[in-house]
Amino acid sequence: EKMAEDDNDPVVREIPVFLATELSDVLYLIQHPHFNVKRVAQNSDQTIGEPPLPKSAKIRPKHGKLELFTPIPKITADGSISEHYDDDATPKQCIKEHRAVSSKVELQTHFSIGAMREGALHLTPVRRILQMRASLAHIDQYEEKELLEME
Repeated sequence: EKMAEDDNDPVVREIPVFLATELSDVLYLIQHPHFNVKRVAQNSDQTIGEPPLPKSAKIRPKHGKLELFTPIPKITADGSISEHYDDDATPKQCIKEHRAVSSKVELQTHFSIGAMREGALHLTPVRRILQMRASLAHIDQYEEKELLEME
C-alpha cells in the first residue's frame, strides 16, 4: 500500500539542507494578535487585505521585551470612516496608534525558520518566542497627566 502512495506522489526534486545558526541568537518568532484587515487605510502603502504593519518598534534584547507601534487609520480600505475612530472621543479614549507589548513564551517544541537560497534550504533554529498583547499604558499616562494638572 505504501508503494502505491509513493507512485502517486513522486519526488520531483531533492535539495540540499543547511543548518544556519549564526542568526539564532537574534531571531525572534513573534505571535501577533489578529487584526481586522478592513482597517487598512486607503492611503496606506500596504495591499488591501493585509494586516497593518507597525511603523516603529522598541526592543530590549537583554530582557526579551519588544514594543510595536501600529497606526490606527481614520479611513478604511473602502474609503469610509473607520468604525474604530470617533471624532467625539474623550482625550482619554483617543489614541492614534495601537501599542503591543511582548511577553516571553517558553519553548515547548523546536521551531526553525527556513529560506530557499540558490536552490538550497537554509534552516535557522528559533530560540525565542514573543507573544504580543495590547498595551493600555495610554490610559495610565492620561490619568497621571490629569492628576498633575489638578495639583
